[in-house]
Amino acid sequence: MSSKTDSPAGYLSESRRPIYSALLVLPYAVVYEIGVIALQAGLTGEPVREINGGDYLIRRVLSPIVGHFAFASFLVLCAAYFVWQYEKGGRRPFAFDRGTLLLTFVESLGFALILCLISRYLWNLSARVERAAGTLPVAASGGGFGDQLKMLILFCGAGVYEELVFRVFLLGILAMFFRHLLRWEKSSADVAAVIIGALLFSLFHYLPPGGDPWSFRTFVIRAFAGVYFAAIYKARSYGIAVSAHALYDIIVGLDW
Repeated sequence: MSSKTDSPAGYLSESRRPIYSALLVLPYAVVYEIGVIALQAGLTGEPVREINGGDYLIRRVLSPIVGHFAFASFLVLCAAYFVWQYEKGGRRPFAFDRGTLLLTFVESLGFALILCLISRYLWNLSARVERAAGTLPVAASGGGFGDQLKMLILFCGAGVYEELVFRVFLLGILAMFFRHLLRWEKSSADVAAVIIGALLFSLFHYLPPGGDPWSFRTFVIRAFAGVYFAAIYKARSYGIAVSAHALYDIIVGLDW
């Protein structure tokens, strides 16, 4: 490992550079974008038109400008990266250390596994509330290989585009609103932005088209996950938050 990352402080600083986020996010983005095309072409049997909700939201916002261009969200992702690179990239924007990149993936996997344990606890705890209220839902089956492949592709997109919408864009907008319009202190504005952003992130999963049926359990878990991913995004980086989000969805969603 390079001299810049031979200590924990060095690693934490080096791994926050934009290039590591770009390299960490790219595989998930490629799997999703190519996978969506394959699904629409009937890879798993019948053509599937479903896309990730974050991707759908970006496309809807940009549709008056770009129409139904399939890669609109990916271009927004690239534009956001280049703005970040311009602001934070430094003098060696494309230099990276492979050991550091590997550690960022391991770190994101660790965050995903921790959230798996926490969400399991929240799942059991909230199940008691639903059972007491008589609203405990029936567990759904896992589906066949085609369904799992579709979900794997969509989970990769969830990591990339939900983090882009709800952490990069929404957190920034909410924080600016509280700080510059309401004149709140930075710490108070950031906390409020994280909490409200997490609630909106959770609610978003139940909105049409394609929203999930309402469930108190999944709402609680998703709201906590929104806070959790926001903390990772703020303390570490967008790329680590994306990878942790995608890996968590894959592990939990596919029962791995």
